[in-house]
Amino acid sequence: MAHPYYYTLDENRQPVAMAGPVEDPEAYAKTWSGSFRRVGSSHLCGFHVSTVFIPIDMNYTGTGDPILWETMIFDNREDVPDEMRYEEQFQYRYSTEADAKLGHELAVTLVRERLSKGLPPG
Repeated sequence: MAHPYYYTLDENRQPVAMAGPVEDPEAYAKTWSGSFRRVGSSHLCGFHVSTVFIPIDMNYTGTGDPILWETMIFDNREDVPDEMRYEEQFQYRYSTEADAKLGHELAVTLVRERLSKGLPPG
């Protein structure tokens, strides 16, 4: 059986499936622009590691747990020409907030270690 597609977080930060389809997905997405969905945000030498709750299940297989959290690394360096920017996209997704917190810390460690060696962060 397929998962519900849209989720929200309750007051204890537990995911709750939305009943029925969302009538206005864009309006629904705008409700998630606040800090409540943020799990981690770290800035390191012009790179941003961001981990957030995603209100849309990213598990498209229909089997296993819903995938509702995501970590990404962004290159926000302003003093680097576009052709020198890190363009590989680091993105990892999780089924639990606990895994997302751990994943965020691992991504921060990865960026720190690779920057200390002069390598791209991901």
